[in-house]
Amino acid sequence: MGKDRTIYLIRHGAVYEEGEIHRCLGHTDVPLTTRGERQAGKTAEWFRDKEIKDIYTSPLQRCVKTAQIIRKQLADFGKEAGIRIQGSLQEINTGKWENLSFEEIRGKYPEEYEARSRELGYYAFPGGESFYQAGIRFGKCLEVIRKETEGNLLIVTHAGVMRGYLSGLLGVSLNDVFTISQPYAGIMILSE
Repeated sequence: MGKDRTIYLIRHGAVYEEGEIHRCLGHTDVPLTTRGERQAGKTAEWFRDKEIKDIYTSPLQRCVKTAQIIRKQLADFGKEAGIRIQGSLQEINTGKWENLSFEEIRGKYPEEYEARSRELGYYAFPGGESFYQAGIRFGKCLEVIRKETEGNLLIVTHAGVMRGYLSGLLGVSLNDVFTISQPYAGIMILSE
């Protein structure tokens, strides 16, 4: 990485409104809500005085839309940035638990649910992956992007995969990944 290069990790905007049943979402391709679109717009405002070379995004529509909103506002500020879709930036693969409510998961998979609560960071969802595995996948993808690019980058991705990756950087136990705050449309800054 060149001098003063910065990579901004951005979580997509909100995907469901308050009061809805909380589901185990990984690869389910859900859209942003109106609130999520507003959040992405506010995040874009933060980049008004920053130089951005490219935007990389997960292929899931909640991330692509967030990236598009940010790119449009950057263009309004006179800054051009391309969007590149990268499959390895997808959220954790939650396997058989995908799109189930946590109440349904406790009912259908009680032993697995209990095992996950004991080893949160290393437990692989049945038919899916763990925070640890997702973090490694994300880290490898980020390393490829870093080698192939120059300048400051935005990476629009998901909370789970970022938590898996950031736990190692921050010295946080993988079993405490939920202590790493990942608000909708929030920004994490990586620099060298």
